[in-house]
Amino acid sequence: MQRMMDSVANNLANASTTGYKRDVLVFNDSFWQAVYGGKNDSLIGAVSAGPDAPYQATSFEVGSMRSTGSPLDIALSRPNQMFAVRAPSGVLYSRNGSFHVDNQGVLVNVDGLPVLDESKNPIQLPPGQVQIEPNGTILSGGQEAAKLGIYEGAFEKAGSNLYSGASVKPVSEPDLHWKTLEDSNVNTIEAMIEMITLGRSFEMAQKSIQSQDEQTQKLIESLQNR
Repeated sequence: MQRMMDSVANNLANASTTGYKRDVLVFNDSFWQAVYGGKNDSLIGAVSAGPDAPYQATSFEVGSMRSTGSPLDIALSRPNQMFAVRAPSGVLYSRNGSFHVDNQGVLVNVDGLPVLDESKNPIQLPPGQVQIEPNGTILSGGQEAAKLGIYEGAFEKAGSNLYSGASVKPVSEPDLHWKTLEDSNVNTIEAMIEMITLGRSFEMAQKSIQSQDEQTQKLIESLQNR
């Protein structure tokens, strides 16, 4: 319950983060144990040690598209595709297409990390009016200047709305939305309802544990008085 509440709280905190993908926990029963008893020590049934959340997954559903009018805003229309950026730790990936040009003429993301082309090299843009085609081609002053690198594969969150990638390959014909950003795929109302439900369930679990402790204490006391 605590881990799930933390996950939902993090989703809510990033409900307005561009390109954010919500997290979900995957649950299963951690352990089943057969119970024997009675005069013949026969099988009574089985009990579970409770649920376990072995891993956290990411939902890559595409968020809603928001028109901005900015020539350096771009959104990906398909799930499991990312832009590539150059981070201090190496190449990472992002769904946030809010870009700008720095003082050196390099295309960078909101954190100042260079955005990469198809060859995973930083994109240098000459002065001029910028236009980005649906296939990722960047025009500056009407001339082709570069092509955005769009990659697909298996992605895992690496913090700061960035992802690491395994078996990642470039997309030859991406479908991009120009002057548009992709909003977070977190449904705020659903997440708030889920948080309230989890809070109540957490409280019920606490009361159940307290009740079990009290019954165990009474049992111990009754055995001591025999």
